[in-house]
Amino acid sequence: MMRFYIRILLVAVFTSACSSVSARSMKYGVVAGFRLSRTKVADFRCGFHIGAKGEFNFSDNANRPYLDFGMSLSARGWKGEIAYLGGENDYVDWNCRLYYLEIPLHIGYKFYVNERIKVLANLGPYLAVGLSGKSVIDEENGEPSKDNPFKNGMYKRFDVGAGAELGIEVDQRFQIALGYKMGLIRPTKGLWDENYRDRTIGISVSYMF
Repeated sequence: MMRFYIRILLVAVFTSACSSVSARSMKYGVVAGFRLSRTKVADFRCGFHIGAKGEFNFSDNANRPYLDFGMSLSARGWKGEIAYLGGENDYVDWNCRLYYLEIPLHIGYKFYVNERIKVLANLGPYLAVGLSGKSVIDEENGEPSKDNPFKNGMYKRFDVGAGAELGIEVDQRFQIALGYKMGLIRPTKGLWDENYRDRTIGISVSYMF
């Protein structure tokens, strides 16, 4: 019986300690932002991202490392005169919009400025899953052709990349950051010889609860 009570007590202490650490170390919030994305062989196209994020602080110090993670709906894409695989030396006006579920996992550091403001910087990998998209080719003769790039064999469903952010945090609630992301694998299938890896720059605004 004594062992049973000791076990109950240990479980209670452990649970209480974990709850205390979690409450002190974990933060959750929402994030949204504007971004410009392109590939090496195409022009920028406007996009956005919106979702939820979390932070785990590794210490309570004024200057401290932290883990930044989240999940967001991300709109990327590109446009421009692109070589068309349907003919020899044919260039067409091509617009591509891609929607991904994006999951970043970054390691960062917060630098204390004063009681209200901290400078933050983070970097790390991301995983993205293609949800939907639209590829529009404006051919000189005939109607524009429209397709879903993830269904017509043009794009792979999964993408892996790396990103970095630099920004500020105000009152431990509001964050604004400039970010850059780049794809690390070839996202296209088949005979696509050009480099269509994403290059994305943007600005994000977060509110942490």
